[in-house]
Amino acid sequence: MIDRIVILGDSMSDFGIKKNTIMGMVARAAGAMRVNAVGRFSDTKNWADYMWEWSGGESLIDGKDKKQADALTAKHMSLKESNHGSPDNRLSFVNYAVGGAVVNEREKLAHKLALTTILEQKEKYFKELDNETSKAKNTLHIVWIGLNDTVTDGKDASKMKAIVDQIKGMTDEIRARVAKDGGKAYFMVVNNPAPEEAVRYTHADKDPKLRATVDKAQEATLEFNKHLKEAFPNKYDDTMVVDMYEALKTNLYNLRLIKAAQHRGRKVQFNKPEDNMDTSLANTLKEFKEIYKDKGGNEIFNEIQPLLDKAHKSDNEIRLHREVGDLIIKKMAEGHKSAEKLESIKAVKNALMATGTYPSQIEFVTKYYQQIRPEKHQADIAKLRGELDKVFSENLVKQLDDNANISNTGLYDTVGSILNDGLNKGGQNRDNSTFRKLLDNVTANNLGFVATSDGAHPTQAAYKAIALTMASHLNQGFSVLPSPDFIKNAQDALVEAEIFEKKVNIPLSRSKDISAYTTPTVKADPKAVLASETLKQQQQKEIKQEKPNTKTHHTSL
Repeated sequence: MIDRIVILGDSMSDFGIKKNTIMGMVARAAGAMRVNAVGRFSDTKNWADYMWEWSGGESLIDGKDKKQADALTAKHMSLKESNHGSPDNRLSFVNYAVGGAVVNEREKLAHKLALTTILEQKEKYFKELDNETSKAKNTLHIVWIGLNDTVTDGKDASKMKAIVDQIKGMTDEIRARVAKDGGKAYFMVVNNPAPEEAVRYTHADKDPKLRATVDKAQEATLEFNKHLKEAFPNKYDDTMVVDMYEALKTNLYNLRLIKAAQHRGRKVQFNKPEDNMDTSLANTLKEFKEIYKDKGGNEIFNEIQPLLDKAHKSDNEIRLHREVGDLIIKKMAEGHKSAEKLESIKAVKNALMATGTYPSQIEFVTKYYQQIRPEKHQADIAKLRGELDKVFSENLVKQLDDNANISNTGLYDTVGSILNDGLNKGGQNRDNSTFRKLLDNVTANNLGFVATSDGAHPTQAAYKAIALTMASHLNQGFSVLPSPDFIKNAQDALVEAEIFEKKVNIPLSRSKDISAYTTPTVKADPKAVLASETLKQQQQKEIKQEKPNTKTHHTSL
């Protein structure tokens, strides 16, 4: 069993150390760095939060307020209290990662003070080991570094071998230091995703100078990853390379992520969302009359009821969504903007943006926006209309299958492109477009965004996919795990993320031939047709049915 997990890295892993440094405060004040209320470079959690929770640790965020989250997180920034929150205080979990960290040397003058190094993190770790009284037997070290070398500091590809050699030297030092105390060190060394795939650089082709910068960073990253693989061959005794490059480049839609930056202003979610949220429009409208008994409510419900009756007979909620949407648009047109002020109209409008299939929600958003702002975003709406026509030309069965499995990606690509048109020259989402805000809200109900509003760092949804990739490698590669329930908890997280197709290949069961292990990729498997009114409820039931028997560890998700 692993007794301790130590994380060394940069902003992709930082629990809030950078936020509290002087340079971090200066960077935040200058708008050069954006973290959330609890110090993560995320909208809520990062991947390290998930690894801690799946290892049996008490969540540092769920069910807490900011003060509690900060206090609990601080215990895991050093060794002293790093076992706090684990069952029986057994597992030590410490995260030394600092946003902006490079491996060692900082080339650009402006970065000499602004950027720290991972070697400094190692020295802090060693000093704390010297003062520790109880020694860990098995320590897993997760090392994720290098993006600030290739992107932020802009180092040449020719220097990547020397940089990787320093990482290799650091792991050798750590191995020897842990052995000195009678322990065994394990290492997961993570390679880096493609800079050219970052949402921040979506419009690089329009700026030759930026294009050259991105190309240089891409070349350096490829060289870094190549040397990392050579320096850490997959022997699976105590060291492995996690191929995050391929995991984040190929899996997005099947991991229920869209390549776009979420809108600015997302708050940290201290409470987990309801698992049993009803996304059926028909079921939502059934409670309409009781909730809104005012005159306007009764009138609109009397007009909706025949549409409900017809939908029940045809078992077609997609048609119901369109017809109710058209009715609401008509009411708004008849009463100009005053109709939208009625609580009953507002409630149905909001329901149309949160229930039904994703294409149905997008269709309503386009019609609604055309009603309130007919002169704006005409080209964008025309693009969406073209993709929606393709979707709705399919029969009901195909539409439901495509929606469940994100099979028809044209609509999602178009939405992502429109959302990314709101990025500023720095690749950040500071857009005030009402239309893009509507698209953002609807999309957030269905998919996770790859990037936060800074266009560079993952969202909580993307970090969960990253953590699942980490967990899969850990499970396949080593003979020890952080807790007896680690795999079960990771499998449950896979289900909660609705990545539930039977052929998803994120292995969370032991392979007989672990030397043959490769980076996980995801492949969708069309699901059976579902009755429209109970689409979401039936999907949730099937998710539970597809949950593997984790006690036997024979099911590969």
